[in-house]
Amino acid sequence: TELGANSPRVMFSRGEEGREVSLELLEGVRVEALEHMRKYATGTSATYNKKVRPTELLPGHLVLRKKANPIAVGKLESK
Repeated sequence: TELGANSPRVMFSRGEEGREVSLELLEGVRVEALEHMRKYATGTSATYNKKVRPTELLPGHLVLRKKANPIAVGKLESK
């Protein structure tokens, strides 16, 4: 008995020509996945960057830097 499912594997299982058609379908699926990933990354970055205030640093501006303490060097810090 044959199933009523129209999956690409069942439809295009005719050897070499079926393989070419399935590769063409696979390329379409990859393009859709890349587009979805791009939209997801854009939305995620917009959500995380909502509260970020851009600041332009110029020469002469004061910037707070962490001063390395040579006495308290841990095993994961550079020597």
